[in-house]
Amino acid sequence: MKKVISFSAAVLTGALVFAAGDSNWFKAQSKEARIVSASATSELVEAQFEGRYLYSPANMLDGDMSTTWCEAEKNGPGLGQVITFEFESPFSFDEIQIVNGFNYKNLYLQNNRVKKIQLTQVAKKHFQQKDYELADNVQDWQSIKFEQLQTTQTLTIKILDVYKGTNFDDTCLSDIRFLCKGKVIPFKGVDELKAIQNENSRMLLNKDAKNFKKDFFALFKPRTGAADDGDLILMPEKTEDDIVYHLIKNGDKLTYMERKYIYPVDQMEEMKKWTGGYMRIADSKTKDVVNLFDQPELAGNAKYIAIEPNFWYDEPTFELKDYKIIKTEYIDYVITETATIVKLDGNNVFLNGVRYKVIAPEDFIIVSIPE
Repeated sequence: MKKVISFSAAVLTGALVFAAGDSNWFKAQSKEARIVSASATSELVEAQFEGRYLYSPANMLDGDMSTTWCEAEKNGPGLGQVITFEFESPFSFDEIQIVNGFNYKNLYLQNNRVKKIQLTQVAKKHFQQKDYELADNVQDWQSIKFEQLQTTQTLTIKILDVYKGTNFDDTCLSDIRFLCKGKVIPFKGVDELKAIQNENSRMLLNKDAKNFKKDFFALFKPRTGAADDGDLILMPEKTEDDIVYHLIKNGDKLTYMERKYIYPVDQMEEMKKWTGGYMRIADSKTKDVVNLFDQPELAGNAKYIAIEPNFWYDEPTFELKDYKIIKTEYIDYVITETATIVKLDGNNVFLNGVRYKVIAPEDFIIVSIPE
């Protein structure tokens, strides 16, 4: 049975103060950290100076202390707010350095600074979680050193306590970086991500997120024989590994997103070599599960075959919010939340700046392959 994960304001749940999946620890490379997603449970957006002040979490990766992430909790300092950084692949480090507060002119003392944080590093099934305290009145790098090498692919920072600002109740963090043996591990992909997030912030300034949600859901089309409200299949214009995204809508929610490998129907005979000659598909008329190779006519007029994963437990759940698809994923005792920024342009959808084409559901047949 598929595990259902509910959303919460706090990304990390449970009463853990420290936990480590030591048996699942592994060493990864330390040459670079390529960022895929930088998200936060809230993000301040202001139109000062023609939108110069955009406070997206990607600002924490640019090495510029005058740019910052700032939370946007109403009537509060942002306790419990979480920033999540998701990287393309795991990397190992033995030190994290953080620049606290908003390091731009006199805004450091005027805004809140972080006093206590909870760090969680997740890489596959390995995770470690622990609380740390940052000093105040330090407008420079502060170091968190680890006795043993750490490995992460998803890092979350949860705000537990703050130093109060003199003028504003907004809590800010300026920068973060990772080191291994005293050498900074360079980030890759930051400029591209910042450009995407800045565009997203400006959309939040100038547009109505409710209309976006309506327009996005209008792209979903019902699939014959399916029990859900509609499907949205997105194919990248250029790809080397034929990966598409398949979103399924139930009511006002995206229940899950699937990453599927797809193949043209005319290559069905070639697929016999690696599938063992068996691909399961449900006959829409008899409801029986049959072998597509035995009854290729069930493909109808479909153009592609999409392979469905064999395992559904621990599958992420998804929600549409503020021009973003928010993914909540359960890894052992830790729930992490990451975001994909969405932009609509007619029948094209941009996911984190990459253009995808909307494909009609009838152009796909979805099959599974037994182990």
